Amino acid sequence: MKDILVKIKTGYFYLFYKLYKFYEKGSSVWWSHGKAILTLDVVLFLLVYSFIVYYAVFINRTTNIGGEIQTIWILGALILIPNYFIFEHRDQWKEIVVRFDKLPKKKNIIGGWIVLLIVLIILINLIYSFYLMSQIDWSQYK
Repeated sequence: MKDILVKIKTGYFYLFYKLYKFYEKGSSVWWSHGKAILTLDVVLFLLVYSFIVYYAVFINRTTNIGGEIQTIWILGALILIPNYFIFEHRDQWKEIVVRFDKLPKKKNIIGGWIVLLIVLIILINLIYSFYLMSQIDWSQYK
């Protein structure tokens, strides 16, 4: 179990690293680490929110949990606060960048494609969950 958690943590850090490198290649490298953290927050929010939609579609159609603003604020806080302490607190993001900069170029290129694929899968997952939601006649459940 510990190995799995270490791999998830490493993958999460690598996702941040690749987002950071993406923003570093852009026209404005100002606050690249902040943009990478914010993008990571949004991607994670979309992933969790798609599971909330799946819950509403498959398990409890009478719930309104995904449509409540409190849910969105709480979910946002549950993502933003830990990410602040993981990356921003004491500039830990710098250590992550240094760590993954040491990887061979070929491994980083392959990792970049994997990160892109993961982000695309998360976006497609969210779109699909909304599609499923649109197929239901919600007037029966209100």
